[in-house]
Amino acid sequence: MKNKENTNSALTILGILSSIVALLLTLLLCVNFNVIGGNLGIKTYLYKLADDEREVGNYSDSKQWYLKIIKKKEPISASYACLAIGEMLSSEIPEPSYNNALKFYKSANKYNQDSVVLKSTLSFILQQEEIKRNNTKNNSIDFLDADNIGFFVEIVNKLNEIEPNIFKDLDITFPISEEELQILFKEDTSIKVEQRHWEYVSTLTTDKSSLAFGNGEEKLILVDSWNELVSDVSFETKSFYKYYRYKNVLLGELEYEPVEAFEKMLGNVEKTYVCKLLKNS
Repeated sequence: MKNKENTNSALTILGILSSIVALLLTLLLCVNFNVIGGNLGIKTYLYKLADDEREVGNYSDSKQWYLKIIKKKEPISASYACLAIGEMLSSEIPEPSYNNALKFYKSANKYNQDSVVLKSTLSFILQQEEIKRNNTKNNSIDFLDADNIGFFVEIVNKLNEIEPNIFKDLDITFPISEEELQILFKEDTSIKVEQRHWEYVSTLTTDKSSLAFGNGEEKLILVDSWNELVSDVSFETKSFYKYYRYKNVLLGELEYEPVEAFEKMLGNVEKTYVCKLLKNS
């Protein structure tokens, strides 16, 4: 009788444990594994969560995930996370917070100053100058005043240093000083911008496969490749490559307001998504 009772008790306990395990499995299946991974601090999950929440407009949740990335203090990912928060605060949330955005842009540049960070930061600065010129409430940050001009100059000169051709069409001598930048961005000034286009020069056909190159003045582009039989009595083939040569031709000059001139040089600055950037790096 006693053995039977022990057996029943064991079966009861086993049944309870089975129910608990089943419940836990059900809960796990219902919970987003990204959230679990993010809360455990796994980087790939953190990146995806932060970016995904931002894309659907959940800026508060997105910011919290980006802050977790920043806390890891890994220079590249931390700088991109700072940028993402700065971009959200300055142009995506319903009521922008420019001063808080600036703090994150400055933090991004302390962690890392690559092309992504510098272009996004300069885009923010130009946004503020544009708002200052057009908004009578003048709630933007003045990057020409004594507190901010140094940061403005640092970003412009550093970007020109790592991408020497980015401002080549502007009638500006680098490195630029604080005084020169302040004069340049006065409301009644304009900047000459060279208008250029790539003009076809010639075609090159060769058996060399690695001649393609490009710089600010000329480029050689691979456009086609094919194989030809070496002789009629052999199956041996030889590879040939066709290249087009172009030169950068000056068409003339136009004058633009400083903000517009710099924006033309920057081109389209995409939003900073950590997962995408680090996946492609």
